[in-house]
Amino acid sequence: MKIMEKEILYQLAVPFFSELLKDENFEKQLLLRFEQKLKATFGEFFFEETLKKLVIFLKGIKEQNNLKALQEIISIHIQRNANIFIFLNELDLFSETIIEFVFSNYSREKVNKILPAVFYLKRLIEELIYEPVEKEPKEIINAELLTNSREVIEESLKEIYRWLEPLFVALVVPNTLGVFKVIAGVGEKIEEFARLSLPKTSYSFAGRLPIPTCYREEKIRILPFKDPGILGPFVEIWNKCGIESAVLYPVIFTSYKIGVLVVTFPTSLKFPEDFYYRAAKFAENLAKKIIAAYKKNQETEFYCLLKSAQEKSLKVVVSLLEKKDHYTAFHSQLVTRYAVYLGEKLGVDKEGIEYLRTGGIFHDVGKVGIRDMILLKPGSLTGEEWLVMRLHPEYGYQVVKEMDVAMEVREIVRYHHERYDG
Repeated sequence: MKIMEKEILYQLAVPFFSELLKDENFEKQLLLRFEQKLKATFGEFFFEETLKKLVIFLKGIKEQNNLKALQEIISIHIQRNANIFIFLNELDLFSETIIEFVFSNYSREKVNKILPAVFYLKRLIEELIYEPVEKEPKEIINAELLTNSREVIEESLKEIYRWLEPLFVALVVPNTLGVFKVIAGVGEKIEEFARLSLPKTSYSFAGRLPIPTCYREEKIRILPFKDPGILGPFVEIWNKCGIESAVLYPVIFTSYKIGVLVVTFPTSLKFPEDFYYRAAKFAENLAKKIIAAYKKNQETEFYCLLKSAQEKSLKVVVSLLEKKDHYTAFHSQLVTRYAVYLGEKLGVDKEGIEYLRTGGIFHDVGKVGIRDMILLKPGSLTGEEWLVMRLHPEYGYQVVKEMDVAMEVREIVRYHHERYDG
């Protein structure tokens, strides 16, 4: 559609609705009816999130900036956070809600003005959704990256299984070689499905197999009956597992691409209209939980790597110090040995022993801040020189504090020259 045509639709619909929405009671009643319709049609599944998105959208209509601003709202608040299939279902339902509402609350004359605006707005939104845009490449979350998230995935799949009561439900994700693997699943025959599916996935991207196609095209695949022409080599798996029908959902969220949610049934089915919406919502919710768990695991792994790198950096500093001052090297080894030995005899737990060991290695690291003429002086130190030397615990504390070392180790470094009696 040309820009001019979209602009015409915008002018026919948005200013009119903007005027209507200035009546707070109109918006309140509309949202209430939409909520009731959502619950009646699709049940109590994620309707709060849908309402939040609608409020954002209505705010954009009220502000009535321009066509580009409206598209930005749709892009940011709807397309990036939801499957387009889900949004179009909600758009149809919202349009019906407006029509029913105006018929029951306004005169025929008013209705005749509102109805065309409803259709213009719906058409405009659909055009904006399908307008070709340059897509950002998605980050691929392969099977290897989900090893630590299986518990979260299984809990979500159990929720889907309880509601749908299928033969089984599974999440299938490609590994780094592009071979599709069952990451987790719930229900009868799931173990057999996981075992049988692996040898066949080497066909993955070569043909028009349903699971790889769903993954590649990011579109829902509906398989109401067993069709060898569509299943290809997978028909053997369908036979052995007793699958007669299935629905496949791409599991994607914002800039992440995860895999395919496979929901199977033991009989050929004609799926009810609300089934796709509800199951798509479950797929979207599953994706959100997976990404949340994935990010948490990433942060934990990053912290461990960072901590390891910091400790290595400290050891490099200590090593340089020891090469400069051989007394410090021998002394640190002895302090560490005695501290650990005493700690074990006193019944200090494993974590405490580790603090003692690390503190012993690093306790004199602050000597890097002491001038060589004092640190390496062959004879006795003067009173002033002793004052400088006594600063090394504080210097050491400042070094380990910047390296995010455990508080207990920092305290050992800072107070290792304090007298027991204070």
